[in-house]
Amino acid sequence: MAYGPAGAQENAGRITYDVTFSVPAETDLEDRLEDASNLEELKDQPVDAPEALLVRARAEPEYLIAALQAEARYGAVVRVTVAGVAVDAPGASAAVARAAQAGPVPIIVTVEPGPEFKFQSIRTVTADGRPSPVPIDLGKAGLTTGEPARSADIIAGERAIVRQIRETGRPLARVAEREAVVNHSTSTMDLTIILDPGAPATFGEVTVSGTDRLRPEIVAERAPFATGEPYSPAKIARYREKLSELAVFKTVRIVEGDQLNPDGSLPIRVEVAERPRRYVGAEASYSTSEGAGVGAYWGHRNLFGGAEGLRLDANVSRLGANAYDDLEYKLGITFTKPSIITPKDDLTVSVLATREAPDAYTRVGVGGVASIKREITEHLSVQAGIEVDRSRIDDVFGRNDYTLIGIPLGVTWDNTDSKLDPTEGFRAALTVTPFPYADGSQAGMTIAKGQVSAYRAIDDAHRFVVAGRIGAGTALGAEIRDLPANRRFFAGGGGSIRGYTYQSVSPRLDEDTIIGGRSLLEGSLELRVKVTDKIGIVPFVDAGAAFDREFPDFNQDIQYAAGLGLRYYTAIGPIRADVAFPLNPREDDPVAAFYISLGQAF
Repeated sequence: MAYGPAGAQENAGRITYDVTFSVPAETDLEDRLEDASNLEELKDQPVDAPEALLVRARAEPEYLIAALQAEARYGAVVRVTVAGVAVDAPGASAAVARAAQAGPVPIIVTVEPGPEFKFQSIRTVTADGRPSPVPIDLGKAGLTTGEPARSADIIAGERAIVRQIRETGRPLARVAEREAVVNHSTSTMDLTIILDPGAPATFGEVTVSGTDRLRPEIVAERAPFATGEPYSPAKIARYREKLSELAVFKTVRIVEGDQLNPDGSLPIRVEVAERPRRYVGAEASYSTSEGAGVGAYWGHRNLFGGAEGLRLDANVSRLGANAYDDLEYKLGITFTKPSIITPKDDLTVSVLATREAPDAYTRVGVGGVASIKREITEHLSVQAGIEVDRSRIDDVFGRNDYTLIGIPLGVTWDNTDSKLDPTEGFRAALTVTPFPYADGSQAGMTIAKGQVSAYRAIDDAHRFVVAGRIGAGTALGAEIRDLPANRRFFAGGGGSIRGYTYQSVSPRLDEDTIIGGRSLLEGSLELRVKVTDKIGIVPFVDAGAAFDREFPDFNQDIQYAAGLGLRYYTAIGPIRADVAFPLNPREDDPVAAFYISLGQAF
């Protein structure tokens, strides 16, 4: 492939050049070599003298040979001619000078890639020639006899082998040396990886640096391991996640010691930098069925030096969906304190004053929840607390005042690979709230809600992800008339069945007034496709309904919808724009609905 002149007016008097690559077409290597070419990368930077161009051209084979070895081509030959002569020819400089007078200097890079070499044998031994003291799975490391002996795969395989050894509790494992012997007559390679596995170790003392207002012991006590416990790289990774969850730090660096203590323990040093203690922000959302919503918040990340958080939120919603004298408002305050009892116990206290005004009811109320969440394992946590709610509700049954006291109990499982945009794993959450006291309603009622979502990448690059969710709920022990409207179940809208009006897929009276249900079942299925690193498309289907009985009986119609979403990926999560169409619309359902918000649908 030939390239045109790179110069412009400011390059007058300087030497420009064209590059042509001559590569056998059947090898399919031309693009790879062009990407690796130093001449190609610097073609827009003319040189001042013939010798400078020759220096650049003489370096070219080194870059291309490295690229060819990455493709398992160890017998490759690269030749470079400039102005028709070899770069090392006695008259090369003069030839360049003459050619430069007529225009860009022609450079031809001729590549003979040779055969693709394959692994004939692969061994892992220690420096004294003995087998590794821990089992090594070469297949999991991407190294297999008979496969191409690419240099990039060898380097990646060595890293994977070291990870395997470290996972057995040997933190100082490393590759001491590599012996790669190629046989040009058979186009094969015999690879020997010489290991220094290091000794088994335990976790040593954790030291902390970089804290300002935060007490250092808060950082140390979040470690998911105890001093003297066998070393585990997975626990180091979990430690980093737990510190990041505190939202106090802008950077977290966990440094493992480069040698063991005399007692065989590995010292751990945590280096942190704190974020500004105070922050402010704004948020917005929009859908054609629910209108627009805007909000603002103020927060403090470290009130008393123990990573205590305080956040104030103010929101107004249903702009455009309701009249301006019938909007929804929320004013909330949330306080969090990690390590309230033990380092595994986190306290959350929230108070919320709200006015809700969907089509089914109007509610003005204030309530609060205090709960403690305990981490059982890396993926499993449980939660318990107390909830108090005081509300005045106007709905189809008239105006009623309610005072509820509940005991929310929850359990959560989450082994996904990302909180904001998961591509692997699943999440499951169940909350059961008995209400032993319910003035204005039915004391003894219990409300349960649960959701399971799963994520699976179908390609190695995680650019195609199948995501699905199922949500369900039930209200036990109360008839629909005795159940406060805000505790009933509704389906339809952006967080439920997209394409249908908010709460419209719910039980109704004969006069078509929405009243809500005592149970819920809904689900979604998405294919999340990353077109580029920043842009993605998401075809999806949603289905579900709310039911008038305690458990779904399916005498009620299930509503279905399908649509297409656009995602713009940012550091704080994807920006989501979805358009959805009802598949079995009823008489009053819209033709389509449009939604914009931050974050994936689930």
